[in-house]
Amino acid sequence: MATSISDFLSSMAGGGARANRYEVIFTFPTALGIPAAAGEQLTYLCKGAELPEATIGQANVGFKGRTLKLPGDITWPDWNVTLYLDNDFLPRDIFQKWQNLINGYRSNVSAPNGQLPATFLGSAKIYTLDREDKVTTTTQVNAIWPTVVGTMALDYTTNDAIAEQPVTFAVNEVVALGAGRVGTITSVTPIARPTRG
Repeated sequence: MATSISDFLSSMAGGGARANRYEVIFTFPTALGIPAAAGEQLTYLCKGAELPEATIGQANVGFKGRTLKLPGDITWPDWNVTLYLDNDFLPRDIFQKWQNLINGYRSNVSAPNGQLPATFLGSAKIYTLDREDKVTTTTQVNAIWPTVVGTMALDYTTNDAIAEQPVTFAVNEVVALGAGRVGTITSVTPIARPTRG
C-alpha cells in the first residue's frame, strides 16, 4: 500500500504521461495526389487529437429468469482532430478535397473508382511522447475518411489567436502498435496548395 509521497512518485514512471506530448501523421488515399510530405507537414499544425475510444457491445441473453451479459462486437466512435490553419488554408483544402473525392461538392458524384476502399480510405498514426521526445506508444487508426470538415469561425473581435480547423473522421479499425515509432519525420518541405475539384 502506498503510504507516502515518495511511494506515489516512484510509481509514476517518467513523471507521468503528458497530453501535450504527441505527434499525428496522416497517410492520404493515393487518388488524392497529396505528397507524403503533406502528412508530415500537418503534424506541426495538429493542435489537438484523441487516442480513440473502443467500445464492446453487450449481448443480453435470457436464461431462466436471469439476464446474462455476454460480450458483443467492437466498434470505434468517430475520431476528432483540430488543426491550426496556415495562410494557405492547407488543412481545410486537403480535407475538403478528400470529401470531394468521395462525393463531389458540385457534381454530386464520386471520382472515378471513388467508392473503392483503396481510393477513398486513409490512415493516421498517433505517437505519444515522453519529456525526452521519445515515443512511448504508437496507435494507428485505419480505414478513415473525413465525415465533417468543421466550421472555421470568422469574427472581427477575435484577436491574438490562430484560426483552427476541426475535422471528424469515421474509423473502421484501431491498432495499438505498442512502444516505439513506426515511421520517422526526417524533414518537412512546403507542398503545393491542392486544387479543389
